[in-house]
Amino acid sequence: MPKRLPRKLFLALVATALALAAAELALERWFPVRKLNLALDEELLYAPIPSTRKILPMPAEAGGERILVHVNARGFRGAELDEPKSRLRVAVFGDSLVMAENVRLEQTFVERLAVHLTESLGRPVETVNAGVSGYGPDQVLKRLERELPALDADLVVLVLCAHNDFGDLMRNKMFLLDDAGELVDSEYAIGPPLAAKFAGLERDSSELALVRLVRFFTDTRRAAEAPRGTDYPYINLYLHGQGGQGGLQDEYRSHVEDRDPLVYTALHDYYDADVALQPDWPSTVYKKRLLAALVARFREVCAAANVPLAGVVVPSAVDLDPNFQIRVDPVIWPEYDPRTLSDVQLTILTEAGVPALSLFDLFAANDPRTLFVSYRDVHWNARCQDLSAREVARYLEASELVGQ
Repeated sequence: MPKRLPRKLFLALVATALALAAAELALERWFPVRKLNLALDEELLYAPIPSTRKILPMPAEAGGERILVHVNARGFRGAELDEPKSRLRVAVFGDSLVMAENVRLEQTFVERLAVHLTESLGRPVETVNAGVSGYGPDQVLKRLERELPALDADLVVLVLCAHNDFGDLMRNKMFLLDDAGELVDSEYAIGPPLAAKFAGLERDSSELALVRLVRFFTDTRRAAEAPRGTDYPYINLYLHGQGGQGGLQDEYRSHVEDRDPLVYTALHDYYDADVALQPDWPSTVYKKRLLAALVARFREVCAAANVPLAGVVVPSAVDLDPNFQIRVDPVIWPEYDPRTLSDVQLTILTEAGVPALSLFDLFAANDPRTLFVSYRDVHWNARCQDLSAREVARYLEASELVGQ
């Protein structure tokens, strides 16, 4: 029969176990790295998990800050909403530009919009961050339809991204146009690759906090050592794929021509090179018509709820930042106009009767090299978040869309 452990060794083991347990609890509470705040959703493909917290590490080139992202009990980033509503409420819907996981909560466009509107209107304003990273306008529409009835908003702001929103409509496969050009819901389902992707993320998120911490530092080191890519090969890859497969054309064929119902990816977005560079391609023509039909549905949904709707168009770093990793070579594409994507989206909004503001000129006049997270990240830094919020607040007040 084995001898009993010596008292000192036993105490040391107990102390070690307690220390590890304490470290685990502390990390889970204060440094929840590699945690997941999104889950698969049959209608939206995926949606925020209410009452979750995670740390998003920014790369060294973007300052290296660790951003705490909190999703409240209703699935919006930020603090809990006023219950009952006690302030003017502006709900901002969009993608990762709105959710803004790359900056602290108080630095986000949505929070800064509340500050600037409160100052200019002279009355308290509550903003709702209804952005979800990776969403396309189709997912945003379905989320708006789900959330708006209970939101009691005084204004809805729809943020469109003139970088990848057109392509999202093909990848997400949520809507089509019928023979009369009317918007119809399509049959779609989560494909095996997307399901496997989330299964892997869920496994990573469920690991012990100490294990996730080790993986976090490993990933951080690898990212820092990753070489900077070249400037120009991406555009041709986006347009034509690789080896005759993939790319924007293939996504269009899969959804519109082949009517493949499976959604294979919903988190990998890239520059809408066809709309920017190939105006006569069938994919370009179709995507513009489809987005126009979606915007009309946005207007109808808000009108039915008696809530004003405003649009904001956000330009792409590809079209503005001369130092950005992905750029359009003017030698190869002499007819390229950096304004095309932003202007197309602004035209779609205004022709649908939605008051809208493009931020292209604002960004162009404020040194675009200083507005984005890094040379390979299209998201806004803290300066750009505030700059945009100030401009949008001025527009909303001048247009009498809020505060009346």
